[in-house]
Amino acid sequence: MKATVLIDNNPHPLLDLYNEHGVCIYFEIDDQKYLFDVGASDKFYVNALQLGIEIEDVDYLVISHGHNDHGGGLMKFLEVNSKAKIFISSEVRNRSFYSYRREKIRNISLDVSLFERYSKRFIFIDRNCKINKDIGLICKFTDQFPLPQANRTLYVQKSNNENPDRFSHEIALVVNESKEIIVFSGCSHNGILNILHTCRKYYQKEVLLCIGGTHLINSDESNIYESEEDILHIGQYINNNYPNMQIITGHCSGSNAIKLLSNDLSDKIKVFHSGFTVYT
Repeated sequence: MKATVLIDNNPHPLLDLYNEHGVCIYFEIDDQKYLFDVGASDKFYVNALQLGIEIEDVDYLVISHGHNDHGGGLMKFLEVNSKAKIFISSEVRNRSFYSYRREKIRNISLDVSLFERYSKRFIFIDRNCKINKDIGLICKFTDQFPLPQANRTLYVQKSNNENPDRFSHEIALVVNESKEIIVFSGCSHNGILNILHTCRKYYQKEVLLCIGGTHLINSDESNIYESEEDILHIGQYINNNYPNMQIITGHCSGSNAIKLLSNDLSDKIKVFHSGFTVYT
């Protein structure tokens, strides 16, 4: 498998590619072309053109959850691609999502009008399922490990009732290889340990690679999140229980968390950026 990050928070060190607060990853398996998320805007598409990737040929798109930094590019995708099936959680419909992280409330919802305008393109899922023999979608996660503390600033509204977001709308994509699996996770709002545990149990295979955010955000003057001890514990658990797994992360993974995780994971953790490519 070859996967290319089309957009991420981190800029490419050499190429003149866009970066933004968002993520979009392209990959191919058995002549099928996939996108996982579409970033916050149409910039993923501009980068794809520069990298020689034809978005109009994508066969499947999976939106990891209902936040606009992962689905803000949906309109552009629908404009240029007329065939792909788009998988998204049924929990996104009729809901709005808000962030209080920077004190002032921000609406971080998707453009839900697209669901009706392009109703034949969307497939809404509410259970773990398989797109085909190569690709599975996991949305029912264990809760035996702590959730990211930054979740407390995120809310969901339905029928004028606003509540803390429990992230029942989050989806992990799993590539089912012959002996191992590869896990794509947009933000890991359900916690990276819960997601890894659930995907491994579902497929009864070890995890070769995890690509995506960890939602272990840097603390600041207004918000205190995971302590150093908390993050070190996550790193130790991964090192002990997933000794052969590599993590490639970027979007919504704080620099402090990456540094601390590296204490245990060493060269098994890497940071991606717009234009980053990984092979398995």
